[in-house]
Amino acid sequence: MLAVIGSGVDRSTGGGSSANGLPASSGVDERITIPNVVGMTGDQVAQTLNAAGATNVHLAQHAASLPIPLTQPVTEQTPRAGTRPMPGDRVLLTLQELPPEARSITSREWAVITKSPDTHQGQRLIVFGHVTQFDSVTGPTGFRANVDGAQHASGTTTTRTRSCRGRPRS
Repeated sequence: MLAVIGSGVDRSTGGGSSANGLPASSGVDERITIPNVVGMTGDQVAQTLNAAGATNVHLAQHAASLPIPLTQPVTEQTPRAGTRPMPGDRVLLTLQELPPEARSITSREWAVITKSPDTHQGQRLIVFGHVTQFDSVTGPTGFRANVDGAQHASGTTTTRTRSCRGRPRS
């Protein structure tokens, strides 16, 4: 959960007010330095911004009540890293888009996908399979399975698939 969300900081405590209603200046530079949080998620963002003194943090994609879970990495921040705003100034974070939900497919759709898998790269699909080999021959990150878009009784799928995590073996 992002715990640094707030509605601002009362900068007038301890300093009194000037004639224009702003906090009286003590002659000390109260500005904070914004750290780079791009690429960070969750507690790491909260800890980094809290340590820097940023207390008015908002997420660009969420208008709902805060705090909210921060599971996607930050892709953009305003103000950018290295700038020196006042402690209560707004910090806006943009999060990486969530991937689309996985969708179910039919056996026919699976047959089409297996003929040209590169054209379906990046899609999230629900498929069913029966692992037929997972041993030293397939390696520590690969396995062989019979896979289809529809669920069948064990071993009755027709497409043989080799799946690898990381770099495929030749």
